Amino acid sequence: MAQLNLFHPEELASSSANPPPSHLDTALRLSSGISGQQAPEQSGVDSEWLSSLKAYAASLRNGDGGKDVHHPRPATLHDLHKDHPVIQNIAKIYSDRVKDIMAEMCTQHLVALLTAEQRVMNNMKERQDEMLGRVRAHNAELENTLASYRAHAAKLDEKLRTLQRTNASLREALHQATLHGGGNERPPTEPPHGVLLEEDAQSSSVDPEHSDPVRIKCRLCGRRTATVLLWPCRHLCLCKRCEAFAKRCPVCATEFLCNLDINFSGCE
Repeated sequence: MAQLNLFHPEELASSSANPPPSHLDTALRLSSGISGQQAPEQSGVDSEWLSSLKAYAASLRNGDGGKDVHHPRPATLHDLHKDHPVIQNIAKIYSDRVKDIMAEMCTQHLVALLTAEQRVMNNMKERQDEMLGRVRAHNAELENTLASYRAHAAKLDEKLRTLQRTNASLREALHQATLHGGGNERPPTEPPHGVLLEEDAQSSSVDPEHSDPVRIKCRLCGRRTATVLLWPCRHLCLCKRCEAFAKRCPVCATEFLCNLDINFSGCE
Protein backbone atom coordinates (compact mmCIF):
# COMPACT_ATOMS: atom_id res chain seq x y z
CA MET A 1 0.00 0.00 0.00
CA ALA A 2 1.38 3.37 -1.00
CA GLN A 3 2.07 6.02 1.64
CA LEU A 4 -0.85 8.44 2.04
CA ASN A 5 -0.15 12.18 1.91
CA LEU A 6 -3.19 13.50 3.71
CA PHE A 7 -1.83 16.89 4.79
CA HIS A 8 0.33 19.67 3.46
CA PRO A 9 1.92 22.43 5.61
CA GLU A 10 0.38 25.18 3.49
CA GLU A 11 -3.06 23.66 3.86
CA LEU A 12 -2.77 23.38 7.61
CA ALA A 13 -1.85 27.08 7.92
CA SER A 14 -5.55 28.03 7.86
CA SER A 15 -6.77 25.10 9.98
CA SER A 16 -7.98 25.31 13.55
CA ALA A 17 -5.44 25.59 16.35
CA ASN A 18 -7.32 22.92 18.38
CA PRO A 19 -5.14 20.08 19.69
CA PRO A 20 -5.45 16.69 17.96
CA PRO A 21 -7.84 14.12 19.44
CA SER A 22 -6.72 11.52 21.96
CA HIS A 23 -6.29 8.66 19.48
CA LEU A 24 -3.93 10.78 17.34
CA ASP A 25 -1.97 11.69 20.47
CA THR A 26 -1.68 7.97 21.24
CA ALA A 27 -0.58 7.31 17.69
CA LEU A 28 2.10 10.01 17.92
CA ARG A 29 3.48 8.52 21.16
CA LEU A 30 3.54 4.99 19.80
CA SER A 31 4.98 5.99 16.43
CA SER A 32 8.18 7.17 18.12
CA GLY A 33 8.76 3.64 19.43
CA ILE A 34 8.25 1.89 16.10
CA SER A 35 9.73 4.48 13.74
CA GLY A 36 12.78 2.29 13.13
CA GLN A 37 10.75 -0.76 12.12
CA GLN A 38 9.73 -1.67 8.57
CA ALA A 39 6.14 -0.73 7.70
CA PRO A 40 4.05 -3.87 7.15
CA GLU A 41 1.76 -4.52 4.18
CA GLN A 42 -1.42 -2.51 4.49
CA SER A 43 -3.63 -4.57 2.23
CA GLY A 44 -5.61 -5.61 5.28
CA VAL A 45 -6.06 -2.12 6.75
CA ASP A 46 -9.37 -1.51 8.42
CA SER A 47 -11.23 0.50 5.78
CA GLU A 48 -13.67 1.98 8.26
CA TRP A 49 -10.93 3.37 10.48
CA LEU A 50 -8.99 4.78 7.50
CA SER A 51 -12.10 6.34 5.99
CA SER A 52 -12.88 8.00 9.31
CA LEU A 53 -9.29 9.22 9.58
CA LYS A 54 -9.43 10.61 6.02
CA ALA A 55 -12.70 12.37 6.76
CA TYR A 56 -11.21 13.84 9.89
CA ALA A 57 -8.16 15.00 7.95
CA ALA A 58 -10.41 16.53 5.28
CA SER A 59 -12.30 18.43 7.96
CA LEU A 60 -8.98 19.74 9.26
CA ARG A 61 -8.09 20.94 5.77
CA ASN A 62 -11.46 22.69 5.45
CA GLY A 63 -10.78 24.61 8.65
CA ASP A 64 -13.66 23.45 10.87
CA GLY A 65 -11.30 21.55 13.19
CA GLY A 66 -13.15 18.24 12.76
CA LYS A 67 -16.08 19.34 14.91
CA ASP A 68 -18.79 17.94 12.59
CA VAL A 69 -16.98 14.73 11.65
CA HIS A 70 -17.42 11.47 13.48
CA HIS A 71 -14.11 10.64 15.06
CA PRO A 72 -12.69 7.25 14.19
CA ARG A 73 -12.99 4.54 16.73
CA PRO A 74 -10.12 4.13 19.19
CA ALA A 75 -7.13 2.62 17.48
CA THR A 76 -5.73 -0.72 18.56
CA LEU A 77 -2.07 -1.67 18.54
CA HIS A 78 -2.74 -3.88 15.49
CA ASP A 79 -4.26 -0.92 13.59
CA LEU A 80 -1.37 1.32 14.58
CA HIS A 81 1.13 -1.20 13.21
CA LYS A 82 -0.81 -1.43 9.97
CA ASP A 83 -1.27 2.35 9.60
CA HIS A 84 2.22 3.33 10.73
CA PRO A 85 3.05 5.30 7.50
CA VAL A 86 -0.12 7.39 7.88
CA ILE A 87 0.61 8.10 11.53
CA GLN A 88 4.22 8.90 10.70
CA ASN A 89 3.06 11.35 8.02
CA ILE A 90 0.69 13.00 10.49
CA ALA A 91 3.49 13.23 13.07
CA LYS A 92 5.80 14.81 10.50
CA ILE A 93 3.14 17.35 9.51
CA TYR A 94 2.50 18.31 13.13
CA SER A 95 6.25 18.44 13.78
CA ASP A 96 6.80 20.73 10.79
CA ARG A 97 3.87 22.88 11.87
CA VAL A 98 5.28 23.17 15.41
CA LYS A 99 8.69 24.03 13.98
CA ASP A 100 7.14 26.75 11.81
CA ILE A 101 5.21 28.13 14.78
CA MET A 102 8.31 28.09 16.97
CA ALA A 103 10.39 29.73 14.24
CA GLU A 104 7.74 32.43 13.83
CA MET A 105 7.60 32.96 17.60
CA CYS A 106 11.39 33.18 17.77
CA THR A 107 11.40 35.66 14.89
CA GLN A 108 8.73 37.80 16.55
CA HIS A 109 10.58 37.64 19.86
CA LEU A 110 13.84 38.61 18.17
CA VAL A 111 12.14 41.51 16.37
CA ALA A 112 10.62 42.68 19.66
CA LEU A 113 14.01 42.49 21.38
CA LEU A 114 15.71 44.36 18.55
CA THR A 115 12.97 47.01 18.58
CA ALA A 116 13.27 47.49 22.34
CA GLU A 117 17.06 47.62 22.11
CA GLN A 118 16.86 50.16 19.30
CA ARG A 119 14.44 52.26 21.35
CA VAL A 120 16.80 52.17 24.33
CA MET A 121 19.75 53.10 22.13
CA ASN A 122 17.80 55.99 20.60
CA ASN A 123 16.86 57.28 24.06
CA MET A 124 20.47 57.05 25.21
CA LYS A 125 21.65 58.83 22.06
CA GLU A 126 19.10 61.62 22.59
CA ARG A 127 20.21 62.07 26.21
CA GLN A 128 23.88 62.08 25.20
CA ASP A 129 23.19 64.61 22.42
CA GLU A 130 21.32 66.82 24.87
CA MET A 131 24.14 66.57 27.41
CA LEU A 132 26.71 67.28 24.70
CA GLY A 133 24.73 70.36 23.64
CA ARG A 134 24.68 71.66 27.22
CA VAL A 135 28.41 71.04 27.59
CA ARG A 136 29.13 72.85 24.33
CA ALA A 137 26.97 75.80 25.38
CA HIS A 138 28.74 75.94 28.75
CA ASN A 139 32.13 75.81 27.01
CA ALA A 140 31.10 78.66 24.71
CA GLU A 141 29.97 80.68 27.73
CA LEU A 142 33.28 80.01 29.48
CA GLU A 143 35.20 81.04 26.36
CA ASN A 144 33.25 84.30 26.20
CA THR A 145 33.93 84.92 29.89
CA LEU A 146 37.63 84.20 29.37
CA ALA A 147 37.74 86.62 26.42
CA SER A 148 36.09 89.34 28.51
CA TYR A 149 38.56 88.73 31.36
CA ARG A 150 41.47 88.95 28.94
CA ALA A 151 40.16 92.24 27.54
CA HIS A 152 39.67 93.57 31.08
CA ALA A 153 43.21 92.46 32.00
CA ALA A 154 44.58 94.28 28.96
CA LYS A 155 42.73 97.44 30.01
CA LEU A 156 44.10 97.10 33.54
CA ASP A 157 47.62 96.69 32.19
CA GLU A 158 47.24 99.82 30.11
CA LYS A 159 45.83 101.69 33.10
CA LEU A 160 48.72 100.44 35.25
CA ARG A 161 51.26 101.68 32.73
CA THR A 162 49.47 105.04 32.63
CA LEU A 163 49.55 105.27 36.42
CA GLN A 164 53.22 104.36 36.44
CA ARG A 165 53.96 107.12 33.96
CA THR A 166 51.85 109.55 36.01
CA ASN A 167 53.66 108.51 39.18
CA ALA A 168 57.02 109.10 37.52
CA SER A 169 55.87 112.53 36.32
CA LEU A 170 54.57 113.44 39.77
CA ARG A 171 57.82 112.38 41.39
CA GLU A 172 59.75 114.48 38.91
CA ALA A 173 57.43 117.43 39.57
CA LEU A 174 57.85 116.97 43.31
CA HIS A 175 61.59 116.93 42.91
CA GLN A 176 61.53 120.12 40.86
CA ALA A 177 59.15 121.80 43.33
CA THR A 178 61.37 120.87 46.25
CA LEU A 179 64.42 122.28 44.48
CA HIS A 180 62.71 125.60 43.69
CA GLY A 181 60.95 126.02 47.04
CA GLY A 182 57.41 126.05 45.61
CA GLY A 183 55.46 125.56 42.46
CA ASN A 184 54.99 129.27 41.77
CA GLU A 185 58.54 130.37 42.53
CA ARG A 186 60.85 131.28 39.71
CA PRO A 187 64.58 130.65 39.85
CA PRO A 188 66.23 133.71 41.44
CA THR A 189 68.23 136.03 39.27
CA GLU A 190 71.95 136.07 39.68
CA PRO A 191 72.91 138.67 42.34
CA PRO A 192 75.77 141.11 41.88
CA HIS A 193 79.25 139.83 42.36
CA GLY A 194 79.79 141.57 45.71
CA VAL A 195 76.50 140.29 47.15
CA LEU A 196 77.31 136.78 46.00
CA LEU A 197 80.68 136.87 47.76
CA GLU A 198 79.01 138.15 50.91
CA GLU A 199 76.36 135.42 50.86
CA ASP A 200 79.02 132.78 50.27
CA ALA A 201 80.93 134.05 53.26
CA GLN A 202 77.81 133.98 55.42
CA SER A 203 76.79 130.51 54.24
CA SER A 204 80.21 129.15 55.05
CA SER A 205 79.64 129.99 58.70
CA VAL A 206 76.18 128.32 58.93
CA ASP A 207 76.02 124.99 60.69
CA PRO A 208 74.16 122.56 58.35
CA GLU A 209 72.94 120.44 61.30
CA HIS A 210 70.99 123.39 62.75
CA SER A 211 69.55 124.73 59.50
CA ASP A 212 65.71 124.73 59.22
CA PRO A 213 63.87 122.95 56.37
CA VAL A 214 62.09 124.94 53.69
CA ARG A 215 58.43 125.69 54.57
CA ILE A 216 55.92 126.49 51.79
CA LYS A 217 52.81 128.28 52.99
CA CYS A 218 49.35 127.44 51.65
CA ARG A 219 48.20 129.94 49.01
CA LEU A 220 44.63 129.97 50.33
CA CYS A 221 44.89 130.20 54.11
CA GLY A 222 48.53 131.37 54.34
CA ARG A 223 48.94 129.72 57.75
CA ARG A 224 49.48 126.00 57.24
CA THR A 225 52.24 124.33 55.24
CA ALA A 226 51.42 123.40 51.64
CA THR A 227 51.64 119.62 51.36
CA VAL A 228 49.36 118.90 48.36
CA LEU A 229 50.77 118.75 44.81
CA LEU A 230 48.14 119.47 42.16
CA TRP A 231 47.96 117.72 38.80
CA PRO A 232 48.43 118.53 35.92
CA CYS A 233 49.75 121.99 36.77
CA ARG A 234 52.25 120.49 39.30
CA HIS A 235 51.95 123.36 41.81
CA LEU A 236 52.66 122.60 45.47
CA CYS A 237 50.44 125.32 46.90
CA LEU A 238 47.62 123.88 49.07
CA CYS A 239 47.38 122.43 52.53
CA LYS A 240 45.38 119.33 53.27
CA ARG A 241 42.41 121.22 54.73
CA CYS A 242 42.10 123.70 51.87
CA GLU A 243 42.45 120.95 49.27
CA ALA A 244 39.18 119.39 50.51
CA PHE A 245 37.06 122.24 49.08
CA ALA A 246 39.32 123.79 46.44
CA LYS A 247 38.53 123.04 42.79
CA ARG A 248 41.21 125.08 41.02
CA CYS A 249 44.84 125.80 41.54
CA PRO A 250 45.24 129.15 43.38
CA VAL A 251 48.42 129.86 41.41
CA CYS A 252 47.36 129.32 37.77
CA ALA A 253 43.56 128.93 38.23
CA THR A 254 43.68 125.58 36.41
CA GLU A 255 41.13 122.95 37.41
CA PHE A 256 43.15 120.08 38.78
CA LEU A 257 42.25 116.45 38.07
CA CYS A 258 44.03 114.79 40.95
CA ASN A 259 46.45 115.60 43.71
CA LEU A 260 49.31 114.01 45.59
CA ASP A 261 49.80 114.37 49.33
CA ILE A 262 53.47 115.12 50.11
CA ASN A 263 54.93 114.12 53.47
CA PHE A 264 57.86 116.31 54.55
CA SER A 265 58.45 114.50 57.83
CA GLY A 266 61.46 112.67 56.40
CA CYS A 267 63.10 115.95 55.40
CA GLU A 268 63.23 117.38 58.93
